[in-house]
Amino acid sequence: MKKYNLTDKVQIVGPDIAIWTTKETWWIDSCKTDLKDIIGLYDIHTYPSKSTMNSGDYSNIIRAYKKQVPVGKKIVLGELGFKYITKQDSLLKKENIQRAKKKPYASIDDSNMFVYDFFYGIDMADATMQLVNNGYAGMIAWMLDDAMHSKEGPYKLKVWGFWNILGDEFFGSQEENMRPWYYSWSIISRYMQTDANVMRVDLPATEGINAIAVEKDGHYMVALLNKSHEAHQVLLRFDNGMVLKNAKTYVYADKTRPVDKNGFPVPVSQNQTIDTGKGYSVSIGPEELQVITDFPY
Repeated sequence: MKKYNLTDKVQIVGPDIAIWTTKETWWIDSCKTDLKDIIGLYDIHTYPSKSTMNSGDYSNIIRAYKKQVPVGKKIVLGELGFKYITKQDSLLKKENIQRAKKKPYASIDDSNMFVYDFFYGIDMADATMQLVNNGYAGMIAWMLDDAMHSKEGPYKLKVWGFWNILGDEFFGSQEENMRPWYYSWSIISRYMQTDANVMRVDLPATEGINAIAVEKDGHYMVALLNKSHEAHQVLLRFDNGMVLKNAKTYVYADKTRPVDKNGFPVPVSQNQTIDTGKGYSVSIGPEELQVITDFPY
């Protein structure tokens, strides 16, 4: 870049490493020291174990990397998925391998077969909330489509996607159907647009509850997650006493996630008026995500 006088026009993203613990934060320090302003955006990849996320250790890990980023710079997550590497998740790891072996086109070494399961959508939403609340500026789910990557051979695909676009051609038409976790990821992503302001969230002392809140152009989105096995009541209140008009609520639950004729999420409730100054009580079921928004789309 120096040779062609591009250093003032082009910056790079780094260090682009996959991390599992806090032991690799030195990569951020090295980028600061050796590359300085050449780094325009910092990024890491994470594939936490389910137990790591549930215990709160995931927040501790990602916070350590965010802390090392220079003032004025941002950090994003370049890849997010789950790998079951801890002892606590040994049964999940075993079942994942067994499922991959039964799927003729699935890579045994590099697939997450739980993308077909409802709970994966809850876990991805939880990880997203932890990233947002720890100051990450963006994230990318690994991954969009099984057909993007192969391993162990051209017809051994990395099964991680929302779908497999080559279902009709090679792998069975049912593989083109949207998988459950597309629902939770899409309703959060749709209302968390570029340049949205992330609001501080004070969570209740209730085990298993997580939340994020964002604002853009005078419109708001609140996502509430209950990853416990019990129903809870959560009081939604904004310090500014904002009244949300024409609001709507989406629900991602095992038995409730309504869709339109094309399979895309639709709200369970619309035209709501929510007085956040008085407080709005939300009933949220076990292992359930709710997205409440007044964005006009």
